[in-house]
Formats: sequence, C-alpha cells, structure tokens
Amino acid sequence: MGKKYYDEEGLKKALQIKDWRNLTKDKVLKIIQMSPDIDKDLYLKLLDQVPHLVEETRLVIQAAKDTIEVSKVLSLENKKYYINISNKILELIDSEKLSDELKKELISLIKIIADYMDKADIRDKSFLGEQLGRMWEYAGKALLLLAAIFGVKFIAQHFKGDSE
Repeated sequence: MGKKYYDEEGLKKALQIKDWRNLTKDKVLKIIQMSPDIDKDLYLKLLDQVPHLVEETRLVIQAAKDTIEVSKVLSLENKKYYINISNKILELIDSEKLSDELKKELISLIKIIADYMDKADIRDKSFLGEQLGRMWEYAGKALLLLAAIFGVKFIAQHFKGDSE
C-alpha cells in the first residue's frame, strides 16, 4: 500500500496539478490507480469533479474507439491492396506469354504475399484486441472510481443523518 492521501493539497501535489481543472486523462487514470490510498473524505471532495471525470472518461473511450476504427480501416485497405496484387499476379500466371519458370516464381511470390497477409491479420487482430481491452479496462476503472465516490457520499450522508 502506498502513501495515504487525506487532503486535497497532498493529492494535487502527488498528481502534480495546481487545481482540479488541470486534470488530464493521465491524471484521472492516476487517481483511479491511487484510489485505495485516498481517504474517503477526500473522495467526497472529488465528487465535485465528477462531471469533469465523466467527460475525461468519455474522451478517452472515444479516442480509443477512433483508434480502433482507423486501425480497422487501414487493415482492410492493406488487405485489399495485397488481394489486388495477388489477383494481378494470378492473371499473369494464367497468361500464355510467360515461361513456366517465371510462373513458378510468381506462384512463390503469391505464397509470400499470403504469408504476409496472415501475419498482418494476426498483428492487426492482436492490436485491436489490446486497444479494446485497454478501453474497457479504463472505462471499468473509471466506473469503479465513480461508484466509490458515490458510495462514500451515500454512506457519509446516511451516517450523518443517524448522528444528528
């Protein structure tokens, strides 16, 4: 367990920000990671920042979605390019103008292209899977932080009502 944070100034200093308006996506993620070390009363103060945290979370998720979408489009374009090249090579192989030796070399080239496409497909799927996993991990942590904040507020209000 790390250092426990009981006041805003200590937490802001740890985050290296001057005020809560300086929260960036990275700082929000850091708050989420530090959440076990932040005092429940400090969470109540963070509650005022919830709209900002929600907006930052939305921006991070949207950026991840955009990255995934662009990656999918680029991957598809890459595949179309190599399919087009392969089709042109197949047309050459079917022609009567080429020697058998050259046709064998072109067939070897198609095999190389097919291997490359398989490796690129595996790479692309891995990248997209990692991005999707990171996006959902971040969203889950952000939701946990918000749930913790709202949960602490509810508990604090509930016990305040009992003691008054």
